[in-house]
Amino acid sequence: MIVKTGFEDSFSPFSVEMINQNEMKWTREEAGAMVTVFNRRITEIPKSPATKAVGLWRITEVLDKNLKVTEQFTSEEFQAVFVRWDNLIQEITTEGRRSGIWRVDAHRSVIDILYYDGEKSLQYWSLDFASEDQMTWTRDGLTITFERLTTFPED
Repeated sequence: MIVKTGFEDSFSPFSVEMINQNEMKWTREEAGAMVTVFNRRITEIPKSPATKAVGLWRITEVLDKNLKVTEQFTSEEFQAVFVRWDNLIQEITTEGRRSGIWRVDAHRSVIDILYYDGEKSLQYWSLDFASEDQMTWTRDGLTITFERLTTFPED
């Protein structure tokens, strides 16, 4: 069977059983094993980490292996980031703005950042959201916590 994406699916189609108005069960055999998928109706489409990341964010805390280094980091690196919907990112620094491109991995909550100026190498950060208004980047023992802003910070 060839599906609309153009990939050949060597297994038979799923059998679909409606359990009730809000739930269904899909079953089929794949490579000798029975596969069962349960689906439940949702009322709101969940946001991807990439969708959640878009916005203007100010650093609230920076930890280096549990040692608070917020003041040092924000004076030497950046104070805020503007993650744009068009995959451009701007770090807001004491000197101005540093620009690049970003993407979130499709299968893991990781953000990749490539800077245009070449001064920083490609960066990979684990990405987490405690809420819609709090984002955390983590890598190599460094944890940066951000809060969402609705206006650009004053210079």
